[in-house]
Amino acid sequence: MNYLKMLFEQFKNLATWQKAAIISVTVFGFAGVLLFAFFFSGGDYIVLYRNLDLESASNIKEKIEEGNYKYKLSDNGTTIMVSSAEKEIILLKLAKDNVLPDRSKGYEDIFGKSSNAFSNSRKIEDLNILRGLQAEIETTIKRSSKIISSARLHIFYAPERTFKEDQKQDKATVFIVLKTGKKIENDQITGIRNLVANATGIEEDNVSIIDQNFVDVSKRLRSNKNTDNFAADQYTLQKKYVEEKELKLQEMLDRILGGGRSVVTVHAELNFDKREVFDESLIPPIKGEEGGVVVSEELNEETFKGKGKKPVGVPGTQSNIPTYPESKNEQDEYASKSTKKNYDLSKKQEKIIYAVGDVKRLNVSVVVDDVLTDPQRVKIENAVISAAGIVKQRGDTVVVEKYPFNREDMKVQESRAQQDKLQDMFFQLLLVIIPTGGIFFILWFVWKNKELIITHFKPIEIKKDSAPEDILPMEARERVQKVDLIKDFISKSPKDASTLLQIWLNSE
Repeated sequence: MNYLKMLFEQFKNLATWQKAAIISVTVFGFAGVLLFAFFFSGGDYIVLYRNLDLESASNIKEKIEEGNYKYKLSDNGTTIMVSSAEKEIILLKLAKDNVLPDRSKGYEDIFGKSSNAFSNSRKIEDLNILRGLQAEIETTIKRSSKIISSARLHIFYAPERTFKEDQKQDKATVFIVLKTGKKIENDQITGIRNLVANATGIEEDNVSIIDQNFVDVSKRLRSNKNTDNFAADQYTLQKKYVEEKELKLQEMLDRILGGGRSVVTVHAELNFDKREVFDESLIPPIKGEEGGVVVSEELNEETFKGKGKKPVGVPGTQSNIPTYPESKNEQDEYASKSTKKNYDLSKKQEKIIYAVGDVKRLNVSVVVDDVLTDPQRVKIENAVISAAGIVKQRGDTVVVEKYPFNREDMKVQESRAQQDKLQDMFFQLLLVIIPTGGIFFILWFVWKNKELIITHFKPIEIKKDSAPEDILPMEARERVQKVDLIKDFISKSPKDASTLLQIWLNSE
């Protein structure tokens, strides 16, 4: 702080022209650094559009040349690069001329600029309306989402048929390209599907959403629906069972191995036969009994005591036949007892009704990127067997194979995105480093040469209380005296001033 204060005091004591020179050098130096940074940053090229079709690239190139803007072509003309300082201006011009590659033609483009819009046939009008509807929905999807770089919508309206059984359903497919590193959530999938369904009148179940890897992301929503309404539809039930099984296994493997490192395929055979089985079995006799279960039992007991004739013969019909007993008059006593049991075999009857759609056979195939060892592969196979509910007695099979995946396209996209990001960071750092470095260089230069600057611009201090003769050295006093003499002579004799000045200079 003391040095800066002293430097400021020295600056105040400088002459006006000296102050003006230092300020001018500082201002022009700083301005030069800013101009250098500005022109240096303006000379770089950044990507305007990549992976263009040749028609779109030709139209954009033509409009850029009309505005005399700088550009470069790469990747066989499918990538256009422009100056970073002119990118916004070029985008505004392309938007004004309606040549943006990601801009779909809406109703205004189809009907608003046609001179014979009302002279087309009904079929052409319907086709144009469909094209306009697709374009409007595509624009809405792209502008409403920050993770989708482009979107395409394909609508199929089934022609009307005479018979209801021949009538096909209307369907729609949305193809989306996600930005690098972005993932789409279930809520966003639901929003896109509802948007398309409400705008086109197509049922939500008939709207499919496909990403840039041709994966049907809308299957996530179908796997959460209740299957009660599809119990009678064998194909739908089997398809849903397979999709749910694949989704659960894929989620498990993604958490273990990471996303994009495994592919799961499930094949299931469901039994849709309605079966009722009656089972009847005989139970062995009860332990300790003569036979099985007693169905009926008859007990006969007869007693007689007294004088008279006692019954003779067998009870029943034969007893009605007269007999001739002995004619004795004595005391008689008689007792008879008989038991009759009817047995039957014990039986067990069961009625079994099998559920419709139970699994008949299940086959699971898993392909893993070539990053696993054999012990790890065995562990993955055991995990899949347990998670899928494989029953080998039923004939189920599980196959886990490792094979290197083709990641060239993904690597190229990631490398390009990384290069663009690093390039932007580099030039942003330059805009900060260059001006800052220039300021530090000027301060360093002043600090390095502070003694020379202080010595060169150090003023002569004069004390007010002291006499001039005591303060000024001899040479300075002689110089002052000569100056005063010249001033006095000039004021008195202007004509002879030039002669005296020449003599004085020669004497020096």
